[in-house]
Amino acid sequence: MQCLVYIDLNMVRAGVVKHPAEWPCGGYNEIQEPKRKNVLINYERLRELLGFDTYDSVKTGHKKWIESRLENNADFREEKWTRSIAYSAQLI
Repeated sequence: MQCLVYIDLNMVRAGVVKHPAEWPCGGYNEIQEPKRKNVLINYERLRELLGFDTYDSVKTGHKKWIESRLENNADFREEKWTRSIAYSAQLI
């Protein structure tokens, strides 16, 4: 979940939006408002991987973590995510 939250805040850190809900191409809205058509996320698998009992719990937890990060240094870049993603991209 930490990685999802970090990625959802990319456009906030870049100064493009103030909240990830404002970015139409990001994952925030996909998680908070599951689609029935053109689905990008396997919501049931995401719920399982994150260890939640219900998908509503996933949405609630995700929203709380986003709000917490916005209140506490959302603009802070975490090298552990930046390096691991960049390194993984080099392997592909």
